[in-house]
Amino acid sequence: MILALWKSSLRSVALSIVVLAGLQSNVSAQTTSPEVKWLSSARQASELARQTGRPILIYVRSETCHFCDLMQRDVWSEPKTAEVIMREFVPLKLNREQNAEAVKAMKVKGFPSTLLFSPNHDYIGRLDGYLNNHEFLRAISNLRAEAYLDSGE
Repeated sequence: MILALWKSSLRSVALSIVVLAGLQSNVSAQTTSPEVKWLSSARQASELARQTGRPILIYVRSETCHFCDLMQRDVWSEPKTAEVIMREFVPLKLNREQNAEAVKAMKVKGFPSTLLFSPNHDYIGRLDGYLNNHEFLRAISNLRAEAYLDSGE
């Protein structure tokens, strides 16, 4: 009886976590794939960041950008990086050609560019250009740490 009650509680907690995280069909289980599962809607990213308290990581690329393709191959496809991104951030990918107004508003002039915003939409910082996997993980960790130091958290 106790075991059945415990299992039932565990299922309820798991369901609550999924509902609260706002995971939808385009954001599949984070542990089953070695790649980052990008959101394509700023509204979705904003809502998920608000619900989870995680900062929004916005990756801006261009369809004709060679270094953007290298970032996909060398950084976003790395299992360790994907795990960190999916656990610590709300990932949003914007394409210059499809999101020209948003890219202009963020003053992105070179590609690739990675921007970090708090769950409340406060600008934290940016990483411009190609970074290999090791450089990216170090740089994004430093950006996040600086943001927490600046905010007093």
